[in-house]
Amino acid sequence: MSSPTVEIESAQAPPPPGWRAFSSPSWRFWVAESQARSADHLVIVTAEPGCLDKVLAIVTEVVGKRGTASLLAVRMVRSAAVLQRLQEMPHWVGRAVTLYLTDQREQKEMARQLDEALAGQGLSGPPCLRGRPYGGQSGMIFLAGGHTRQVSGPTDRLTALLDGALL
Repeated sequence: MSSPTVEIESAQAPPPPGWRAFSSPSWRFWVAESQARSADHLVIVTAEPGCLDKVLAIVTEVVGKRGTASLLAVRMVRSAAVLQRLQEMPHWVGRAVTLYLTDQREQKEMARQLDEALAGQGLSGPPCLRGRPYGGQSGMIFLAGGHTRQVSGPTDRLTALLDGALL
């Protein structure tokens, strides 16, 4: 008889002032209290499970320092074990963090800052099927945008939240 596996959550900083945090079994979310617009531009940060904690620390530091009125939400994988399970689903491979923004210029600036912070740290992440490569030095940043979905069921809960339908 095997012993139960204990999943250790990745350490994460609290959200910046003016944001609220909530979790699902696989994800942690930071959502701006003042958000009332749709988030059409995404910055996706990929990571290998072995470097997840360092990637999350860097991303939360950049978001905490920079902030932006255009940043509406941040979705972070809860643990290396969850990230490992996501490796089995091609659409989700490596997607450690997704930042949801309203402005394309801010999307590119956030991608630049994250790429600079991640580059040269000995970190890696797989290619992301959802977005297009940012093209920076880290190889871990991908951009997606212009996608607005309608709420069609519980799987669209995050999209509905970001579109202002669920608050």
